[in-house]
Amino acid sequence: MQSVTLAFSGVPKFFRISCREASQQREGRDYSNPGYQLMQHVNTLIPHNADSSTEWLEETDQLYQLFDESKIDDAVEWFKSHFPQCMNLIPKRRRCKFIEGAYRRWLFENDYEERFADELFRNRA
Repeated sequence: MQSVTLAFSGVPKFFRISCREASQQREGRDYSNPGYQLMQHVNTLIPHNADSSTEWLEETDQLYQLFDESKIDDAVEWFKSHFPQCMNLIPKRRRCKFIEGAYRRWLFENDYEERFADELFRNRA
């Protein structure tokens, strides 16, 4: 991956709440929920140092390509680079659940079947 110049500098309120619910296992939630929600808004959470929304969309296209190629570990690194403060709220041992949620949202947005996520994450812990 190329060196990152664009990074979101905060933590959206929805994400903070979702992480709190996951940490408390409120209503059966886990860390896949914050991943799903962050992925849902990733295109609209444009970093302040982006020159344009087009520049940010080019960055998010990199993430979509990683998911398309099932490069899950690289996708985690993408989030760590582009949303560092958000990722600080995800315990390392829960990052697999986080990225599973983001991947499931990506599948939903692309009209792919959930079974792809089931197969990909079956042996990951």
